[in-house]
Amino acid sequence: MLRTLARFTGSDFLRDLAGFMLAFEGMYEGFKQRAARVKELLASRQAGFVLVTGPNPLTTQEALFFHRALEADGISTAAVVVNRVQRDPRRHGGPDSVEGLREALQLAQIKDENNLAERLCQTLNEQAILADLDRREVDRLRDTLRGVPLSTVPRLRKDVHDLGGLWQIVEYLGGE
Repeated sequence: MLRTLARFTGSDFLRDLAGFMLAFEGMYEGFKQRAARVKELLASRQAGFVLVTGPNPLTTQEALFFHRALEADGISTAAVVVNRVQRDPRRHGGPDSVEGLREALQLAQIKDENNLAERLCQTLNEQAILADLDRREVDRLRDTLRGVPLSTVPRLRKDVHDLGGLWQIVEYLGGE
């Protein structure tokens, strides 16, 4: 079998592969010891995992799976952050309700040939529905992970790509 393999790969390749395997053999025990020390550190009170997830059912399910896997290994989840949560337009800024917006637009007597006011109200209704769906997932996480601190970060206008954006999230979380 080795002769057939050598015919396809060359004897130098087989010799190099054997040398690599012999060199790796001595490294295995060191890897195993370091991995045991890392696991010990992660399971200690000095470390804790912060799970970051999104508010959709698939990502929350993955976060719950990961939490259970950590727990099975004796590693605690220090906190959960739910990222990109849709803000509810009925609660954050603007009129108290979509109906209130519609009334305000009518009172302003805006000439609206393109039905802009109605389309805007429809968009706000859709955002409210998305916010309700996100809130349900956050509540499901909170109920399942009782005792684990949970924070939410709203959907931001721009993705976070730098320390300045990350600092805004830290400030937001600190104010919650």
